[in-house]
Amino acid sequence: MKRLDEFFEKYPLISLATSADQDKIFDLLERTSLKAGGLHVGFDRRPDFFTFLKNQGPKAFVFLMNNENGEVHGLACMSVRPMLKGTKTVSVAYASDLRTTPQLSRSARMQWRDMYAELIKLMPTLPEFERPEAVLTAVWNDNEPAQRALVRKSSKLQVEYSPISEYTALSVLGRLVLKKSPYIREALPEDRDLIFKWICGPARENGLAWNHEEFLRTLAQLGREPEDFLIYQKDGQVEAIALAASSLPGRKVILHSLPKSLIWLGRLLKVLFGLKVVLGEELRTQSLLFFRARKSEQSQELMKAYLHYLMEQERHLHRSERTQVYALFFWGEQKGLVSNFLKSGFISTSLGAKVYNVIPKRTEDTRPQETTSLHLEQLEVGLL
Repeated sequence: MKRLDEFFEKYPLISLATSADQDKIFDLLERTSLKAGGLHVGFDRRPDFFTFLKNQGPKAFVFLMNNENGEVHGLACMSVRPMLKGTKTVSVAYASDLRTTPQLSRSARMQWRDMYAELIKLMPTLPEFERPEAVLTAVWNDNEPAQRALVRKSSKLQVEYSPISEYTALSVLGRLVLKKSPYIREALPEDRDLIFKWICGPARENGLAWNHEEFLRTLAQLGREPEDFLIYQKDGQVEAIALAASSLPGRKVILHSLPKSLIWLGRLLKVLFGLKVVLGEELRTQSLLFFRARKSEQSQELMKAYLHYLMEQERHLHRSERTQVYALFFWGEQKGLVSNFLKSGFISTSLGAKVYNVIPKRTEDTRPQETTSLHLEQLEVGLL
């Protein structure tokens, strides 16, 4: 069994970041902000890059790719979260924030590929990673560079990206119809058992559920408690629960540019709602997290009710203080999602993503042995 420091000995151009590397990390992020389909979004992680990673799990590792002169030209992160699979506690790793510049040297690039492949292979033997059940990563459908680098060119890499699931992120920008949600209320202390049951309860076979302690730790990281949940209750029956969280700790969302196809939205929002989206400034966001519905087929209608509730809560605020973007997340393929919400008066855009399990390269001998597919409905993609 290797220790992590021993593992890195043969990869001198790859290092683990510490708090002393913050300036180098922020400089790299400024040079490699994300672009997807003409949408140019940046994430301000100052003053502490590591804070946001705590939303993803109690353990996190930040890998730096260094050129021979010591300059940092690449970055990748991996977080580890304990979860439940049945009644068994397992760990799930999540790989994120892969960034490189064109100036990354060939030697550093090759060392990263070799190191990453060996890390995926040996991770079950490295105690620092808690022997994860799976190593997951997500790729936006419109993120062409990531798709090319991680998926379409996977045949050239030493790891494989096995698709597990997909989800859609819906960004709601406003509503055309005023409506109240009389069935939504704030959670009470007596609702704690119900919330724990729905979040941490037994999942279906090969399904993940939240570890009780990790759920409470994550809520504390978000500055929330179970009593901050919103309960949808009608005729004495709880139909859904959800937690509204604004501006996730450790990350500000900055919009640098819009594709031409969306510029009209910014103009429409200003005319209809007086909401002005200023490029280069932080977006005021709210995410609907830990959403659970008693009947999954009612999820979209229930989420609309939550949107009306949250928007009604802000009607008394000055327009400069109101939320600009509400983020909702749906598992599975969601055809017609934007048009469905528009029929209910909501203006929105959507972006799909695929979730992959990163596994060692399979040979002809191992290829028939397929990996067990995990059901990820309980995984909170809004925190990734």
